[in-house]
Amino acid sequence: MMLRESQYLKPSEIIERAKQIEGITTSNADMTDADIKAVMRVVAVSIPGSITLDEHLSTSRIGVELMLSLTLMVFPDYYERYGLAQFD
Repeated sequence: MMLRESQYLKPSEIIERAKQIEGITTSNADMTDADIKAVMRVVAVSIPGSITLDEHLSTSRIGVELMLSLTLMVFPDYYERYGLAQFD
């Protein structure tokens, strides 16, 4: 079955849904680092293959890539501030 373009979520839509789950109502620009971490954790938990081990979340490489991509697209200052890019 092929998906139509309208069935895909934009990065901003994914973040907005995660913010709703966390009860965060502030704009993306006004979110604290703790808010961004909470939103990214919701994204991580939602990725198939993610599991919690001894209170620590373990996610797949694809999950990590998704979280990094979303952070770069929606929260570029946070991405840069914490040096999330790796130059290999």
